[in-house]
Amino acid sequence: MNIHGKIHQNSLSLSVFDKSPYLVIMTNTGGEIFYANEAWHGYISDEFLSRDLWHWVHPHSKMLCMDHFASAKEGDHFELQIIFTKENQSLIYTEGKFDCAWDHVSEQLVIIGIIEDMTSEAERELEILNLKNNMDLQSRYWKLLHQTFLNLMESDPLRFQDDVERVLGTFGRIVYADRAFIVEYDLERLTLSNTYEWCEKGITPKKEHLQQVPFTFNAPFYVKHLLGEPTYVENVSALEDDEPVKRLLEPFDVMSMISYPMRSDGKLFGFVGFDSVKILRTNAVFETQILSELCDVFLTAIHRNRMLEMKFLRFNRYIQEAPLGIFVCGTDLRIHEVNTAFIKLTGYDSQELLGRDLLSVLIDGASLSQFANNKASETLKSTYSLNLNSGHVIEVTIASARVGELEIINFCFETTL
Repeated sequence: MNIHGKIHQNSLSLSVFDKSPYLVIMTNTGGEIFYANEAWHGYISDEFLSRDLWHWVHPHSKMLCMDHFASAKEGDHFELQIIFTKENQSLIYTEGKFDCAWDHVSEQLVIIGIIEDMTSEAERELEILNLKNNMDLQSRYWKLLHQTFLNLMESDPLRFQDDVERVLGTFGRIVYADRAFIVEYDLERLTLSNTYEWCEKGITPKKEHLQQVPFTFNAPFYVKHLLGEPTYVENVSALEDDEPVKRLLEPFDVMSMISYPMRSDGKLFGFVGFDSVKILRTNAVFETQILSELCDVFLTAIHRNRMLEMKFLRFNRYIQEAPLGIFVCGTDLRIHEVNTAFIKLTGYDSQELLGRDLLSVLIDGASLSQFANNKASETLKSTYSLNLNSGHVIEVTIASARVGELEIINFCFETTL
């Protein structure tokens, strides 16, 4: 198709390109189109081609093309990869060879391009690139999941709650959630309780309000969890008013919610999920994948932590009931914990002892003070004079051992019997 007829076609034998399967175009250095062959039909209409070239070259290609065209001289040959934008906004990826010649009729330099549509190949390259990016993303995600598992399995019971909620925040931010949570079922009492929760800044927590909330065996969300299926609520406000999930979530401004069941030894333990407060979620595939993989991590870590807590409580009970006086102090020698036997031995009550400087109770605490500064892993056994609450002084033997970096456990018994 000859657009403007400003170029003498016979002088450049353009007619041979009319039926060419390649995209053939001729412009001046400013991008004004003089000729485009029939192969352009199906890509861009005559009306669209009546505008200059730069209207339909994609911005990613425009500067490169304009630079080549502006600097072109008679006799130049160059190749360009150009991305064109079709009228429907889809893209055409092309490779073109361009020749520059002087047209004596119009008295200007013209550029004729023979262009091949490479869209299918480019799309394949994009697919490969996207696949690589997805693999890189999955690799980072699996590394994060693995490190999360290790961190939680090494977590101290005293900081486990914070560690779990930190993990909920990490993965919640990955999917742009506003709230992430773990809820546990009590199947004997038919109640559920929110045990761990992370909230984005400015989002109201709901954990304290969701404790021992009654539910029924035929509640839709429970039935889905029992079957091992996620519960996805795209729009909470669109639910019927008598829906249990709506009654649970609407007071906390939840717009969308996704949860995944946590099963332990074939029994339903609870579920982990994400809330969206600021936006409606129309797709939760990625969120479901993350939650399904986090379930095992959280379950294993929670069970381990509860076993440690039980051992810790049992150990504490043994210490409290031991006939030997036991106390724990920091490396600053301030008393942190005391058992019943030590209270009975000194005659002080626990409130008088906790936080007290140990050296105010022991007359000769030099060796203990020295041990507090010794980082070696050893047990120090020494004899001291102990001031009793009654005003009397007794001789005691104390065996001390460092526990971690900051605490010393001490076993105390009277030697002046």
